[in-house]
Amino acid sequence: MRDISSQLPFPSMTQKEQSFLQTWGPSIGLCLTLFIVAYSVSLVPAIMPRIVRDLNSSVGYVQGALVLLALVKASFAPTCDNLSQRYGRKQVFIAGLFLFAVGAIAASISPHMGQFVAAYSLIIGIGATPLIGSPRAIMGSIYSDKAEKFALLALAVSSILGGLTGSLLGGWIALILDGGGHFCPNYC
Repeated sequence: MRDISSQLPFPSMTQKEQSFLQTWGPSIGLCLTLFIVAYSVSLVPAIMPRIVRDLNSSVGYVQGALVLLALVKASFAPTCDNLSQRYGRKQVFIAGLFLFAVGAIAASISPHMGQFVAAYSLIIGIGATPLIGSPRAIMGSIYSDKAEKFALLALAVSSILGGLTGSLLGGWIALILDGGGHFCPNYC
């Protein structure tokens, strides 16, 4: 019989001693994080008319916020990698969670377009960068072999489902909620 203790997330434990949450808890948390990030990014195009009406703005400003979000995430990625090497992935990931939550709350209660753009494009963009890049590396350090393949598959599926949910459910939520509820599922 083969010894698999070196492949487990906690090498000192045997497979029978680990509970489901000890084995797959980190994977579930990272998958939920990617789901929420993908949801929030795909939500804004779906509720663009509602944002334009609520913030008394134009479609061009909302599209500008979407473009700025992509630019912020792309330009902050190298910095995020350097910070992860210097301070550790866990600390940078937690800081990203905090910034993402603050940005989501600020964007959902924004009274005008300027605050929305700052909260959505800048704060959420900076916060989302480690939340997008770190999960794969964290999964690789926790799991190995077959478990790593399942964990990475779960990450991909959760990201796809988050994007689909944001696009489809986001429009429906915007119809139900009266203003200010654009990012409610992010922090509820």
